[in-house]
Amino acid sequence: MIKLCVISFFFCSIVLILILIQVCLITHYSWKIPKEKHIIFMGASHVARGIDDTLLESAFNFARPSERYMYTYIKLQHLCEINPQIDTIFLECAHTDLANDCDYKYFEENELSGYLELYWPLFTREDWNYLSLKKKDILYYIIKGIANRNIYSRDKWFMALGGYEPLDGEMNRKEVKPQRELDRGAGHYINYLYLNKIIDYCSKRRIKLYLLQCPVFHPEYYFDDVYHKKALEQFVKKTEYLDFSHWSVEDNERLDAHHLNRKGAVRFTNELKLMYYID
Repeated sequence: MIKLCVISFFFCSIVLILILIQVCLITHYSWKIPKEKHIIFMGASHVARGIDDTLLESAFNFARPSERYMYTYIKLQHLCEINPQIDTIFLECAHTDLANDCDYKYFEENELSGYLELYWPLFTREDWNYLSLKKKDILYYIIKGIANRNIYSRDKWFMALGGYEPLDGEMNRKEVKPQRELDRGAGHYINYLYLNKIIDYCSKRRIKLYLLQCPVFHPEYYFDDVYHKKALEQFVKKTEYLDFSHWSVEDNERLDAHHLNRKGAVRFTNELKLMYYID
C-alpha cells in the first residue's frame, strides 16, 4: 500500500511538473510576426482553407477550422499587443459562426481537445467560467495535452494556432443536399459575446475590422440564411460586413458546398487582393 502511494505521488508530481512547464512555455512564447504583415485573416475553416496567404506579402492567415470567437479574441489580443503594425483584420463571419446554437462547438470533444491543449494557460477567469460545465473533460484534456509535442516548440505551437490549410478535391453538385444546423440547445451567448468583444477591441485600437462571408454554394439552400441575416443586424451596425456568399465559383473550385479548394482559394485571394489593395 505504501509502495502504491509512493508511486502515485511520483506520478502525480511528474504530471504536475509537466503541466507547469506547459504553462511557462505557452505564457512566454513570442507572438511576434514579420513587420510587413499588417493585415490578418482570422476565423474558422472558410478562411483557413479559402485564403492563400502565400500570395500576400502584407497579410497573414491565422484562421483555424472550427475556431470559436473566444479563441479568436485571445489570439487577437496577443497578436496586436506585440505587433503594433497590425491595422486591418478580416474576420470570418459565416452562417455557422452565428447559428442559433453555435456555442455547442465549445463543448464538443474534438473542439475541447484541439483548443484547450493549446490555449488554456492563456484563459482569463471569464473564459474559464464559460467552460465550467465541462470541468471533468477540461482536466482530462489538460493532462492529455502533456503528450502534445506542438506545445514544446514555439514555432509548432504557433503554427497549430492557425494558418492556411489548402485542400484538394472538387464538389459534386449532385451530392449536395440541403443542410440545416441541428438545434442542440447550446445557444449562442458565448460566441456573440466574444464577437462583440472583438469588434470593440478593434474599434478602441483603431484597427479596421471586416466581417467576411466567404463564398458558399446557395446559402439560402444550404443554411438557415434567414436567421443568419437577422443575427447579423446587431453586428453590422458596428463594423463593415463583406458578403461574398454568392461570389461566382465553379464547381471545380469548391471542395464542398461551403469550402473552397486550393484552386478556388487562389482565385478568391486574388480577388480580395485587388479589391482591397492588399500587397
